Amino acid sequence: MITQKNGVEIFTDNVLDADLSKVSDCFEAGYEKYKNLDYPNVASLSLDQVKLEDEFFKIYNTIQEKFELKNSELELEKLWLVKSTSETSDPDKLPYIPHIDYNRFFKVMVYVDEVSQKDGPFHAAPSRPDDFETFRLKLPKNYKDYQGNKVESIAIEKYKAFFGPAGSVLLFDTNCPHFAGNLIDGGERRVLRFDFQKSDWTRKKGISGFISKVFS
Repeated sequence: MITQKNGVEIFTDNVLDADLSKVSDCFEAGYEKYKNLDYPNVASLSLDQVKLEDEFFKIYNTIQEKFELKNSELELEKLWLVKSTSETSDPDKLPYIPHIDYNRFFKVMVYVDEVSQKDGPFHAAPSRPDDFETFRLKLPKNYKDYQGNKVESIAIEKYKAFFGPAGSVLLFDTNCPHFAGNLIDGGERRVLRFDFQKSDWTRKKGISGFISKVFS
């Protein structure tokens, strides 16, 4: 379960009961159709676009039901299709160093393929997300210029690597310190990343409250 206490959890048993072959095919089609011009390895869809793609909309609805999001305050901001390779990773830069995000999201990541060590698994240090909310809200807009969102208070050995077969689902609050694993030669990581947000996580609203619901 994911709670306000640890901020991250993974399910490795195809909890969404997805047709993995179909998911792979739809990922590739969507990756070409919805390319994000600002990020070379990302395609992005709004909720309206997700509704036009049957397989993505089916996965979205299953996520809503399985993790009881329909009656929560979380709303889908975007879906990203992310394809990472050893050529696109740089271990000395974000997001490959421990950090929290400038904008706070509850992210649901669906592994399109098995993620092993060579594929640069996601890493996170289980933490109480609200402990980092003041730090996040103090970040200036130019934080990227000096890696201002880097987390230095947690030893690297406290971070856990989240391996998993295709169909695994990772849930995490981006206030939980995390980083993308570095891919080695031949590694590839394809994920569907559903980004949910709460209205009181926006910077105009100030410091937010906890994710009080337990997801099971």
